[in-house]
Amino acid sequence: MASSWTPDPNDRDLGPRSIGPSSGGMPEITDDNLQEAAPRVRALIMARIEKMWSAVEGHIDEANAGDRMLDPRMLEIGKGLMKAEADIYRLGRPAPVVEVEEDQALAAVDRRAIVGAKLDELEAKRKARESAA
Repeated sequence: MASSWTPDPNDRDLGPRSIGPSSGGMPEITDDNLQEAAPRVRALIMARIEKMWSAVEGHIDEANAGDRMLDPRMLEIGKGLMKAEADIYRLGRPAPVVEVEEDQALAAVDRRAIVGAKLDELEAKRKARESAA
């Protein structure tokens, strides 16, 4: 389940940026800081998951080719990595329901009648071409 995303090799600093000291000398983490750092942290986590997956994938590929027995630990690690990636992409959550707004002009018209009329028109054109040929 490899992702097509790859980190920029020139950007080594994917971690959170400095967030400034608070009055106690320790950095203060606010909601704004978390929102600002979230994409970088997700990218860092995904880069690390990809590195781990590449190690596990070799073991799974060799087992599928018959070169070695599948180590159940590698299988469990691979399942955990896929679950972590699915959690990052929120694949376990149901898709949001999007309500379709109907055009009021089309809602009053019977769609079956429109499609039927178009089909009749196409059939008449086809018969006219056949009779002309």
